Amino acid sequence: MTQEPVPSPQNEMRFPEEPRTESFNAWDPDITAQIDALVQRARVSNVPEEDISDLVREIVVTALKTQHSQLPRGDAKILSRSLRELRYGFQVFGPYRNRRKVTIFGSARTRPSEMDYKQARAFARKMVQRGFMVITGAGPGIMQAGNQGAGPENSFGININLPYRQSTNSYVDKGDRFIDCRFSLRVN
Repeated sequence: MTQEPVPSPQNEMRFPEEPRTESFNAWDPDITAQIDALVQRARVSNVPEEDISDLVREIVVTALKTQHSQLPRGDAKILSRSLRELRYGFQVFGPYRNRRKVTIFGSARTRPSEMDYKQARAFARKMVQRGFMVITGAGPGIMQAGNQGAGPENSFGININLPYRQSTNSYVDKGDRFIDCRFSLRVN
């Protein structure tokens, strides 16, 4: 059985240097045609958009290779959840793409009576006055101070569910500017 020559690589993700001998070949013309048809079917026809079909195709190929390579279920679950959460995050931040943002990090244990809390709240307020939006982890302490200083209309909360389950602070609008990340990595 002779295999057709593989085009010279533009990058190793798209064009492997050596012919594939595995049972699944994402570059097989039949598979390529099916993937391309699926990607085209998913396009929104009457919405002006930048053509990202080539990138969506690569995502689909990566997903199929994940199945073929038989990653452990936990790894595949993290990959799937990460992609979904990133896609959602881009939707949340999209309307604010042209506004500058600053991220405030700090201890969840800082109390409102402490100087660090008061300074973080004042800093967030000043950043909003200068046209920035504020991003925090949506939890208590310094994160709460950032959201409080910026106000819900000028801040984002990105909560990462951790094993000890922090609560979302009351200054975060849980509507359009809130992301609840549900995956966490466990180290065995």
